[in-house]
Amino acid sequence: MKRAFILLQIFIGVAIVAGGLEVLLRLYPAAIPLALLQHFQQDLRLRVASRLDLPNRYDFLEVSRDDGGPLLRRYRPDAQLTSIGRDRDAVETVVMDEAGFCNPDRSRAATDPVEILAVGDSFTWCTAVAPGEAWPAQLENVAARPTYNLGVAGVGPYEYVQILKRFGAERRPRVVIMNVYEGNDLRDALRYWDHRNRASDAAEATDPDDRRGGWLSRHSYVVNLATAAWREWIGSAWRSLTEVEPEFKKGLDAIDKESLDLRYVLHLAGGDTAFNRENSDRDELRLAMVLDQGLIDLSVFDDALATFAALAGEQGFVPVLAYSPSAHTAYADYVEFSDPSAGPVLARYSERLRGYFRDAAERYGLHFVDLTEFLRAEIDAQGDAQAERLLYFPFNVHFTPEGHRIVARGLAGRLETLPQIE
Repeated sequence: MKRAFILLQIFIGVAIVAGGLEVLLRLYPAAIPLALLQHFQQDLRLRVASRLDLPNRYDFLEVSRDDGGPLLRRYRPDAQLTSIGRDRDAVETVVMDEAGFCNPDRSRAATDPVEILAVGDSFTWCTAVAPGEAWPAQLENVAARPTYNLGVAGVGPYEYVQILKRFGAERRPRVVIMNVYEGNDLRDALRYWDHRNRASDAAEATDPDDRRGGWLSRHSYVVNLATAAWREWIGSAWRSLTEVEPEFKKGLDAIDKESLDLRYVLHLAGGDTAFNRENSDRDELRLAMVLDQGLIDLSVFDDALATFAALAGEQGFVPVLAYSPSAHTAYADYVEFSDPSAGPVLARYSERLRGYFRDAAERYGLHFVDLTEFLRAEIDAQGDAQAERLLYFPFNVHFTPEGHRIVARGLAGRLETLPQIE
């Protein structure tokens, strides 16, 4: 009897705590860490995201594609997007133009011609910066040539060419710059091929995580918070990178991503600066380790680059392939990783990727611009101002406005050397 009474007391205590937490989360949903919100049941996740003005699927429109790739979306026209970040001077809210892209001149019509088009991912889009601070807008000012930003966050090279096909041709550009990013474009290329090689797309139609649960899963913040915490922090089987081809999957699964440490410190003039303190983007380190083992062939990029070159021939524009390095690559002379073994692996990863894109550009007739050299030269030239004039944000590890400025300046200089550009 005594044991039953104790159990009843425990049950009542847990119920009171859970009920209180449920009320608190409903009143203050901003208290839910974004790392956990991504694992909430889909309908509830969308409701919370809408309340917090976070980007969600209602902010997107589907983009038709002709290459058999996975679902591709762009932002809705005039979408207002808010992000919650911890970086000083980061812009929290940006508004898309009337075509759903990140450009400061929102009055430009979708068919207005421009001289330069930019395609890429979040390193081209306006992540944590105002539309006018992203490098395509700054390039327009430096080069004095009308430029339009077709960047879309969260996509890769195969999506870049699809966006270019769908939204670029009508603008009749003279130059198109495809900006590949060191950190995750290989992952996105592997996901594209995984989708292409599946026998059936039925598994893609419904996210298995969104089929789970009953009433509590669809409505309870506490239940979703507990489930999300298990998936994010406890469940050893949880993997965020699952969509890879079978020959790579064994190598990837052999590496426990949750055990990887991609945090680092930059020893700069003016003070040390901790980067990636939340230990995000560990897929980059895991892919670097698998590439180091020889389990990935970088030819997974070939078809995207060949398509880019073919479009250039058909539409008469000059194709430029730009390479944006990760922050730790740009600051290679100043970086100290929390896990010392990560440094050499990531350095080899960067060298192999840059070497591949340099050779592929020559093979396909593209003009290659390695932005690493411009960023490193600027860092070295900053002297005592290094810590105050960071080229990347420490938390979200994307370009700061200063980083975008250096990219725009470097690209403008290279464009002047192209014989096709008057």
